Amino acid sequence: MATKGHPTDPLFFKREPDDLSSHQHRVIIGVLGAALPVLVGVIGWLRPVDPSLSVPLTSISAYYYSGAVAIFAGTLACLAVYFITYGGYNNRDRWKDRAAALTAAAAATVVALFPTDAPSALLKLPWWYKGLGIVHLVAAGVLFGAFIVFALFLFPKTDKKIEGDKRWRNALYRACGVVMLICVVWAGLRALNEQPKPIFWQEAVALEAFALSWLVKGRAAFSARQFLDAARRDPKQLAAQLLDVKQRPETKSREP
Repeated sequence: MATKGHPTDPLFFKREPDDLSSHQHRVIIGVLGAALPVLVGVIGWLRPVDPSLSVPLTSISAYYYSGAVAIFAGTLACLAVYFITYGGYNNRDRWKDRAAALTAAAAATVVALFPTDAPSALLKLPWWYKGLGIVHLVAAGVLFGAFIVFALFLFPKTDKKIEGDKRWRNALYRACGVVMLICVVWAGLRALNEQPKPIFWQEAVALEAFALSWLVKGRAAFSARQFLDAARRDPKQLAAQLLDVKQRPETKSREP
């Protein structure tokens, strides 16, 4: 039930006893993934650096050379931090959660630090060489591989009987994993062609599938309902909660 000072409480779905992370953590990862292709596309279009380039650019990674570079590198950095701190579940498979999360964190960091080739001669960097592009390509493959492992193998796991909404959520996780796998293979074939072809849309669809799997795992629909209900009932209190200007009931006052 919502408290007087915080109309959306609880904003996030109650965590299970063995959950070492939180649904808020998962929702944030999902939001970051969903926002990345949209933001780089829009900001790159609003801040063109080479008018001769088509929109969207050849890949999401190509936005390293655009006016959206801060969004591209910053989102990957945020994802790396959230994956490093992702605890998974306190059961016999926790090591798998941690291994996949740390792999994703390392790969996201490498993708951000080792750029792909520039989309045009005008934007080429003097310090870039082909080896950096190979490192970037491998890291991107590892990153999406970790995303696929979460969706296909880790998210569907449970120690309880599979029934009710868990059944359809498992089907959705696996569907997201399959979509990511198809898009990654498709993008890889296009990128490794003798004359590489654009892969922006393949990467964008894969990222949206990744985001959807994490949003569903984080019960984002519950959070959305809570937020919209609070906005309808008391928008002023909701704004105060979002700005965190009210003291929570359980918080003690500081000593003078």
